[in-house]
Amino acid sequence: MWQLWSIIAIIIIALVLLFSFKIIKSIFKLASIFVILLLVVFGVFSYLVYLDIMDLQENFPEKDNLFILYKDNSLLTGIKIKLNEVQELEEKESLNILSQDKINTLNQYYGNQEFDKILENNYKIILINYDVFNDIEQVDLQKEKFSNEFVLGIMESSQPDDILKQELIKRDYNELLVDKAIPEDVKSSFFILLLNKKIEKEPLFFITEIKSKNVIIYPETLTFQVIDYLSIDFIKEKLSSLIPESPNQVEGFK
Repeated sequence: MWQLWSIIAIIIIALVLLFSFKIIKSIFKLASIFVILLLVVFGVFSYLVYLDIMDLQENFPEKDNLFILYKDNSLLTGIKIKLNEVQELEEKESLNILSQDKINTLNQYYGNQEFDKILENNYKIILINYDVFNDIEQVDLQKEKFSNEFVLGIMESSQPDDILKQELIKRDYNELLVDKAIPEDVKSSFFILLLNKKIEKEPLFFITEIKSKNVIIYPETLTFQVIDYLSIDFIKEKLSSLIPESPNQVEGFK
């Protein structure tokens, strides 16, 4: 009798092993398919990121980009510039400055989140939060030093020329000559001074501030969408060539 039970036990064990093997084989097969699909997706994704980086490296320095300064929910000032021409600028008039009327119009679009209307035919919009410059204690214009607090007041004012004029008069500027000391566009001049100081202090601040959401790029292509998941070192290696050096050779902004 015990022999019969032994045979039955052996048969059961064999069946269990057989089914277990089939189950393990199926699981392994499914796992293999999953891994292959994962590798394919990762490969396609990496290739798309690569294409986007190549597009940025080719077009970001060559095409017009809007650099716009904002604070809270308001656009303050902006310039249009080709990054590869930063070091070639010799005078302030070479910059394409956004007029206050233009900024007022863009503010309407900004309030409605109509970024395509702000973009127009430019390659990218670079929105820079004024908070990025909180560590800049002062800037120099016409050999005069102006505090960060004063510059912010200029940026938020509807009459920046008058504020600067009164400040210069307080500093014993000849009232007849003070108008010559005031730049054509006060807000954009201080904006460039802030950029200049920040780039001198932290050349790759754009990269770190993009991760901190203080610099917003539009259109936000794949590279910028996944930037939170990329290491700082990788980003610096791939995108540092896109960042201009300090434009401290530009006359009128020393």
